[in-house]
Amino acid sequence: MIEKHGITKEDIYNFNKTGFQIGVISGGKVVTGSDRRNQRKAVQPGNREWVTVIQGINAQGWAIPPFIIFAGTYHHSAWYEGNDIPPDWVISLSDNSWTNNELGIEWL
Repeated sequence: MIEKHGITKEDIYNFNKTGFQIGVISGGKVVTGSDRRNQRKAVQPGNREWVTVIQGINAQGWAIPPFIIFAGTYHHSAWYEGNDIPPDWVISLSDNSWTNNELGIEWL
């Protein structure tokens, strides 16, 4: 199909959406005492707020800037420290930090 239709590598994209918890930098931990081996309890440090990120990259290897969705109604500049966020990254909001049709169109 690539040869038949003359599709180039810069026209081939992979898009993906992922979610992650704010404040969590590693997998969950299992905590148990030696007398409770069969009664393990999974614990997760940090808060439980989720963020969604939509990302795209083409077959040439260059990426579209990420589209980051936080839960909220108002965007507060106090959420960030310093100027560490690249200016081409897009930050948006939804009620639950999930994507929806309107945010998908905004990202496109």
